Amino acid sequence: MIMKDELTEKDSLEVIQNMISMAKGSVVSNQFYFIMWGWALILINLFDYVSTTYFEFPYAKMAWGLCFPLGIYTGVHASLMAKKRHFKTHLDDLFLYMWMGFFIIVIIIVGAGAKVNFYINPLIVLITSLPTLVTGLVVKFKPLIVGASTFWIFAAIAFNLPHEYHSLVGAVALFCGYLVPGYLLKRKIKHESV
Repeated sequence: MIMKDELTEKDSLEVIQNMISMAKGSVVSNQFYFIMWGWALILINLFDYVSTTYFEFPYAKMAWGLCFPLGIYTGVHASLMAKKRHFKTHLDDLFLYMWMGFFIIVIIIVGAGAKVNFYINPLIVLITSLPTLVTGLVVKFKPLIVGASTFWIFAAIAFNLPHEYHSLVGAVALFCGYLVPGYLLKRKIKHESV
């Protein structure tokens, strides 16, 4: 006896595809974070580079402290956005935990920065590639995949340059890896909503 509530194979595939599309939609709509963090970190990198290279400002590294309130804002904003959505998928959880893990790693690296004379920028650029790559692969958005690849390239370049250029290379990496994909995501959302 077949129950009315049983799904056919076609119905099951359609449900799975709808859930994946919803998860993709929730990630794609978060282009805000790539743009916000891209601009903030580019400006901090450029401030660090200019103030230490041209003005020998001894407290330039303190600008990186702005990342902490920005991180709190990101967490609060993400929480509020999650409450507005009427669904939550396992992919949403995956992205949440992956990015949280990434931020914990960054905090540990920054905390240990004094032990390596704060030559941490290339390392952070390098590890930024992983959550960016996974996000791009899961949502099948090529600009994020390419953006992750640029983080690898610029990290390799920075590791081979003197310390004073690390922030400049970091700013270029963030432009290519966060801002360009972030604005392309924003454009994609705009075109899909029309």
